[in-house]
Amino acid sequence: MKCYSVELGRLLKVTMLGRSVFTLQNRHITRRTSEYILYIITKGKLSVFVDGEELTLFEGDVYFFDKGCYQAPSTPTECEFYFVHFDVDGVSAQEMDDEEYYDTILARKANFLKADIFSAKSYDYVGALVKQSFHIGEKSLLDRLIGICKNNTISYGNNVPTWRISVSGAVAELLMRLEDLTFAALGRGYTTKNGCVYDNVRRIVDFVEKHYTENFGSEDIERELLINFDYANRIFKRHIGYSIIRYRNHLRINTAKTLLDGMQGGMTMNLIAEQIGFGNRYYFSRYFKQCVGISPEEYRAKAEKG
Repeated sequence: MKCYSVELGRLLKVTMLGRSVFTLQNRHITRRTSEYILYIITKGKLSVFVDGEELTLFEGDVYFFDKGCYQAPSTPTECEFYFVHFDVDGVSAQEMDDEEYYDTILARKANFLKADIFSAKSYDYVGALVKQSFHIGEKSLLDRLIGICKNNTISYGNNVPTWRISVSGAVAELLMRLEDLTFAALGRGYTTKNGCVYDNVRRIVDFVEKHYTENFGSEDIERELLINFDYANRIFKRHIGYSIIRYRNHLRINTAKTLLDGMQGGMTMNLIAEQIGFGNRYYFSRYFKQCVGISPEEYRAKAEKG
């Protein structure tokens, strides 16, 4: 199956987003596409030739048209659909089976979890892997996508720069939701061992991010997540690169950096150590230097000099 990988760390240039209604009297236009186009069929049936081959889409079908494909009308049909036209650098097409698709998304999700929340590096893993053709059978899920389109239609009445930025973000969300729907559908019928492992790693990350300023232990992990700590620590380190406790301290140090070079520059070392969970400023200073290479005081002085 053909899939499109779209980097979403860049601004999507959305030129058209709206709704079309076809009757038996009007048909699809003939054109060579100059952008990527997404159709979401909301009612009826649409038939169109794409690069000489007839394509028929039904209610609930989503189709991703490649940039540069040739579209021509086919048999007149009655249908309603939403369309999105956009362009962006960093789109790549590739053939992959369901297993490759599933595991590729798992790998990106794991890399995103590893990235520092306060770093621009996390945007390297913000993207969507969209199947060229996908069917949404559940009405509530289809309605959610339709709602995004309805609320972000491009028209002259709201043609201002801030609105275009908003529309770009909405289309990025639309693509990510399409990936999530496909990923979830595959997960129901094709759950890999890696998928189960990732779900557990995601749960551990959520727990640590919520409690990283607390001195939790293995018993807390087992009680809250209902998972053996040794197993949890093993799969966590394999995916994230840190043990659970070291990851907790990693979050503490990243937070300390923001307190040292941000608007909280006047905070004392004792207060910073207490706020991020170390409690003891000497332990905090020693661990900070071990991780960063310089002491917190040196880090603050360097930040103040710019």
